[in-house]
Amino acid sequence: MDQQTQVAETAPPRWHAPARVVGFVGTSLLVGSFPSFSLRSTLTMIGLGGAFFWLGVSRRMVRHPVVRHIGREAVWWIVPVVMFASFELVNFALGSTPAHPTLSALADPVLQHYWARSAVFLGWITGFWALVRR
Repeated sequence: MDQQTQVAETAPPRWHAPARVVGFVGTSLLVGSFPSFSLRSTLTMIGLGGAFFWLGVSRRMVRHPVVRHIGREAVWWIVPVVMFASFELVNFALGSTPAHPTLSALADPVLQHYWARSAVFLGWITGFWALVRR
């Protein structure tokens, strides 16, 4: 019992989690209304990315414990990463023609829709936030 009381006293307040979710969803809905590769969307990405980078580099965040050993199962994630990176690099080197499109060219028809852009942006900032917390 005494240990649980001690942990509860040192834990950071949880009021910021719902505010973060509302902020991320609201920002995603706003940025989803911007056209792709517009000045507004680029500046928003640079601004949020820079702020998250600064938070990650500074010591202002409570961090998760560092993983010292990666399990064998996690190594298998290298396979799809290398596969997609190779696909992207080869098709980029071949000129991103219709016969050899890059992943971004394949995603363009989907990202023309507001909800898809908002969902992808929400995934981007949520993933970047997870990296900031590491």
